[in-house]
Amino acid sequence: MPRQWEMDQKDEFEPPVVPHAQKSSSSPISPDRTVPALRPPNVFCTGDDFTLWSFRARSYLKAVPVAQYGQYLLSLLDVSAARQLLSTGTPIEAPPATLWAVLDNLFNIRQPTLLQLERFRERKQLPGESVDQFLGTLRDLATNICPLEDRTRVEAELLQQFILGVSHTGLKAELISRSPDNIRDAIQLARSYEATSELEPQLHAVKITAAPRPRQLPPGYRYNRPGSRTNCPYCRRFGGRAQRCGHNPPIRPT
Repeated sequence: MPRQWEMDQKDEFEPPVVPHAQKSSSSPISPDRTVPALRPPNVFCTGDDFTLWSFRARSYLKAVPVAQYGQYLLSLLDVSAARQLLSTGTPIEAPPATLWAVLDNLFNIRQPTLLQLERFRERKQLPGESVDQFLGTLRDLATNICPLEDRTRVEAELLQQFILGVSHTGLKAELISRSPDNIRDAIQLARSYEATSELEPQLHAVKITAAPRPRQLPPGYRYNRPGSRTNCPYCRRFGGRAQRCGHNPPIRPT
């Protein structure tokens, strides 16, 4: 029969549970017991998006005491990533800033800035892609060419490429004409234009349906053409019994 400690032993790679709020001995604020524990980020594997993962992991580990920070951080790495951290000789008791700097050097693969900038400049709105989806892709690419802290530059780059990259020529002309001051105003204008463009085929169909139809005449009816009897060969030959030309009313059988 297995011993109790073996039954209670947790998987070494199971992420720790960090409470949403912890009360320190000097803090007069009591934690909110109704708030559930934070959901841990996925275990980091070599090749994952380190920038996104570290953003989630840093937020998750905010409430962890400095003395235990390295242990919690290590539990969020897979075997390969943990071995690479071990190979650097960095002690797990190192300050959080040191640990994150080492992990950043190991796993945050940066492509040359010029290559990233070229990809950003070449990105255009794809067929079937909404303006919101296009802007989301541009935001993702912008994180690789501008420091996240430089929000002014990021917004300026986004605004310029968004205007140049939209596929609808009418929308592009409208954006250039109005020259919005920020990306927020530009995307609002683009959304309105996109919604209107989607409604145009429906409005056109309604207009065609509502248009009055030409009056249908009974079969065999022909318009009388006043003044044409004189030169009509059928009328000269058959007189009032001429039917083919349409100048006389139909003859009813007796």
